[in-house]
Amino acid sequence: MTRFDRNSLRKAVSNRTTQAVDDLCALVRHDSLLGNEASAQGWIADQFADMGLDVERVAIDIDALRDQPGFSPPIIDDYDGRENVIGLHRPQNPTGRSLILNGHMDVVPTGPTEKWRRGPFDPYVEGDWLYGRGAGDMKAGIIAYCHALRAL
Repeated sequence: MTRFDRNSLRKAVSNRTTQAVDDLCALVRHDSLLGNEASAQGWIADQFADMGLDVERVAIDIDALRDQPGFSPPIIDDYDGRENVIGLHRPQNPTGRSLILNGHMDVVPTGPTEKWRRGPFDPYVEGDWLYGRGAGDMKAGIIAYCHALRAL
């Protein structure tokens, strides 16, 4: 990976702001309520591939996880058809430390739609704020780390 001085890195990140907001809007448009994440997972898999990452899709196997330290009982009964999407950067010279960037696509229920100015999956920007279900938790974080990697 190329070394950047701070000013160059800040400029590289700043130059991506508009695209990052556009990408966040695109991701928020995916209704990814718990159990319905497949569309958003497909979208991020495509983004990872566009970034030159090796993409892996791993089925969630609760039985294989039960004996792992830190295991927490699942909050839903059925993980069939659900998967984790992994984007792997494989450096030419694999030395140094590893970095793991993690996020989740499921969002909390929308509540009564009449309480929304616009649909919960119809994102919009007002001033310096972007509104839409999942925009802050956790889709903005996912887009932020994707664009940080792109800037590097």
